Amino acid sequence: MLVTGGAGGFGLASALLLARDGAAVTLTGRNVASLAAARDRIEREIPEARVTIHAGDSNHDEDIRAVVATTIRNYGRLDMVGDATCQMGTRPRSCAVGASNVTRLVSAPRNSLRARAVRCEA
Repeated sequence: MLVTGGAGGFGLASALLLARDGAAVTLTGRNVASLAAARDRIEREIPEARVTIHAGDSNHDEDIRAVVATTIRNYGRLDMVGDATCQMGTRPRSCAVGASNVTRLVSAPRNSLRARAVRCEA
């Protein structure tokens, strides 16, 4: 599970619940210190948690590709993207992604999270 905005608020709350349920979680956001603090909190509360952090901006294609690659490298697959960034004019959504099928990113409006537009091809 990849959680954007994972350093706090809804993102951190979501990551905590997912980790409690046994999901391997990658937290992404722009501030590495905040992400590290979030990871440390999850690991304190859930010692068996599998948590990776990756700093980047989810509005930049290169950063999206990098966090997807990090997640797949660490966990072997990416099953879901949870968007907790709540940017103006958009609603948080998630999409299921089969890691072996992630082949490219498709365009999305500039004010939305491009990670929501990961395209899966069989």
